[in-house]
Amino acid sequence: MLFMSLEGSKFSVESRGLKLFFETHLSEAVTRTQIEVSPLALDYVSTLLSQFHETTKLFVQRGVRLPVLSDLLAEALEADLYRRVILLRQLGDTSLMVSGFFPEAVLKRTLNLTYFYEMGGIAYSHLSGLTEAQNVYDELSESFVKLAKLITEVSNHFRLDQLSVYELLEFYAQSGSEGALDRLKRAGVVPLKTLGKEP
Repeated sequence: MLFMSLEGSKFSVESRGLKLFFETHLSEAVTRTQIEVSPLALDYVSTLLSQFHETTKLFVQRGVRLPVLSDLLAEALEADLYRRVILLRQLGDTSLMVSGFFPEAVLKRTLNLTYFYEMGGIAYSHLSGLTEAQNVYDELSESFVKLAKLITEVSNHFRLDQLSVYELLEFYAQSGSEGALDRLKRAGVVPLKTLGKEP
């Protein structure tokens, strides 16, 4: 049994079903947000999330909690092909996980999410250019922000289970989360004005 903690909420799933677990929640998030994503990209992201318990090393570099992505990119571009692929994928995956699962941590450190979006997009774009065949890295690069927001939606899903109706209203007002809005509606509460939509 594998236990993971997401922003104070806990859930458990069997290790062998972890990828399917995240695939299911990502698919539900796609339905809620109407974000268009190919099956190939969905598979990549669900695999990345399923390896989350093994990827804490991605967030530690040179003794700091959040890596210096520009240094990692510079190192990748100077490396031989084999190491370049490894470093670029680490850079892309790190940027995606940090900006998707930990946006609050980024903002609390007065960093800019755009920095992570751009570095991740660049990394995946370079990876795509290293192969002649069309691959998932094209979509990961071009739809990086959408995929990060999809991961954020999944992350929020687990946190929302812990919130009262009042807290859900406050969270929705701050984030515009479709998951929060859905829970509010199921609780019989409809905000007078939904963010970015007609009331």
